[in-house]
Amino acid sequence: FGEITRSKFDFDVVGHYSRPDILTLSVNDHPLNPVSFASTDRSDG
Repeated sequence: FGEITRSKFDFDVVGHYSRPDILTLSVNDHPLNPVSFASTDRSDG
C-alpha cells in the first residue's frame, strides 16, 4: 500500500498540483469592447 500512496503524489489526475514556474494565470479585469473597427480610410497607392 505504501507504493500506491506514493504513486498518487507523483500523478495528480484532478489537477490540484500546480507548478508556478511553468504555468501562470493572468486575468485582465478592465472591461474591453467586444468589437473594434479598423480604419476604413485605405489608400492603395
